[in-house]
Amino acid sequence: MAHIHSEAVLPMTWCLIWWGAALLMLGVSLFKTRNENPRRIVRTAILAAFAFGVMQINVPVAWGIHLDFMPLIGILSGPYLGFLAAFVVNLFCIMIGHGGVMVAGANTILLGVFEAMLAYWLFTSLRRVIPRVLVRGAVATFVSLVISAFAMVGMLALGAALSPATYLILLIAFVGAAVVESLITAVILHYLSQMGSELVEVK
Repeated sequence: MAHIHSEAVLPMTWCLIWWGAALLMLGVSLFKTRNENPRRIVRTAILAAFAFGVMQINVPVAWGIHLDFMPLIGILSGPYLGFLAAFVVNLFCIMIGHGGVMVAGANTILLGVFEAMLAYWLFTSLRRVIPRVLVRGAVATFVSLVISAFAMVGMLALGAALSPATYLILLIAFVGAAVVESLITAVILHYLSQMGSELVEVK
């Protein structure tokens, strides 16, 4: 959901910093998934393709906003495959002009760390506190998306000369989108858990 589209909004120094962080996390994720079950890799690839398609549906609100379902991918595939999915989706977005090369590092951190990985960790850590998959999925998704939105605004504040009102509008729009995506994600997770699907391995 949080996704920087323009190359010009971040200083080169910060672009390189975020790219460095993204490449570091990429190395860690590749190492952690080196012995991963091939079925889980295929599943993640399918989910990533779904996310890429959804991201192209742009709602003309607050200069353009879209869902991405990265928290869902993180919850279903795990944190490291979730990060790899975010990295690949960002690469495909670059190929069609949806986001720039220099901001791809920042976008990978936003989608991979603040959305996919954080949602997974929240979903698993809240298992005893919130046993219901429906509620836990909604909470984990919403919190990760809102934190990602604040992280994006923080990144933009480092280089973009935008007014406080602009940042406020962005946050309001992203929180509204987070509510929608959280509800859809929660319903999907609930359905899968009720069907006894192995997709929802952590209940």
